[in-house]
Amino acid sequence: MVRCMRLNQCRTAVKNPLQLHRMVFVLGEMQDAHLHQFHFFTPYANHAVTHDGRTRVDAQNDSFRRLLGRVGRHASTKVHLEMHFRHFVTAAALGYIAWALTDHSIWSDSAALQALWHPDRPWLLGILVAGLPLNIALETAKWHALTANGDKSWSTSLREVLIGATFAMVTPNRTGDAVARVALLPSAQRSSGTQAWLLGAWAQAGWTLTFGAAAWWTCTRAGQTGLALHEEANWMVFAVLAATSTAWWFLPRLTRYPLRINRWLESRWGLTPGRWSPRQHLVQIALSGLRYAVFASQFAVALAAWGNEWDIELYTSIAVVYLGNMIVPTAALAELGVREALLVAWMQPPGSLLPGLLAAAFLVWAVNLGIPALIGGGLQFRQRHG
Repeated sequence: MVRCMRLNQCRTAVKNPLQLHRMVFVLGEMQDAHLHQFHFFTPYANHAVTHDGRTRVDAQNDSFRRLLGRVGRHASTKVHLEMHFRHFVTAAALGYIAWALTDHSIWSDSAALQALWHPDRPWLLGILVAGLPLNIALETAKWHALTANGDKSWSTSLREVLIGATFAMVTPNRTGDAVARVALLPSAQRSSGTQAWLLGAWAQAGWTLTFGAAAWWTCTRAGQTGLALHEEANWMVFAVLAATSTAWWFLPRLTRYPLRINRWLESRWGLTPGRWSPRQHLVQIALSGLRYAVFASQFAVALAAWGNEWDIELYTSIAVVYLGNMIVPTAALAELGVREALLVAWMQPPGSLLPGLLAAAFLVWAVNLGIPALIGGGLQFRQRHG
């Protein structure tokens, strides 16, 4: 994950978004990535990212260790362990899917495989695709509302969001989205841009927690949880989720008090407490709620296209899956496989619906994450070589 961004190191302006002696990204699992992988990442035509083609972000490298206050080999070991765990989670998810297909004898069921290519209501897939522009528009509106200074155009904000989607695709838990968007901003706005991204992510995660907790309560009350847990354990999980989601919404209020952590954030990372007004918080919450409704409905129509009932029970399953998807640490490719495994584990569909359920989940991934990532990559390639 992105552990930290140092945007005002030594009180000097950031002139190069990925130049390590001015700006430090602790990229965790990306510690062995060559910087030339980011060479096309240029915020402006005359603003190239310089590198020697050999330098690596490596916690064991002397210069890198010096920049980060001598994090040393322990940090490198921790990073490797975390990445191995993320790969294990992804492998376990894919293994569970393969086991579920084998357990239902899907590999030898020609009728089930045939149904995979013939959804019951294919016209619903058109609604899934139609939701993509609205999804992107809402995310762009969130970003533009906090970063639009002076004459910044909507197209610029859209470009930053799409390029962020590209980097999100190749980083664990989509953390590259923050790195990309902030680096594309003018140097004077990167500190506020970091806070803008954090505020938007806070609002989006808040709805995921809230709807996830509500869905867990609904399923527990009806005795329809897909996990083999005792009723007391289910209610305990709900209590934890409810407390966490409530505390999450009150996090911004803590910045109003002169807490030690707030002073540390401001002095070390330039994250000024109280930067955003209550109205800006409410706008982010409202837009994030609308965006959650859009991509949850996209997921619902995709599942309904392959025979699942489009009802409130389907939405509760989706809310629990999104909650688990946010909590579970994953490797790159935007949680590919983890969402599908969570859906199968929670819904426990009959064998006849299993292939369609997996196809729907993959299609949602391809539309909402894959297409924006391809567009963002194309924009950068065109700027570099057009």
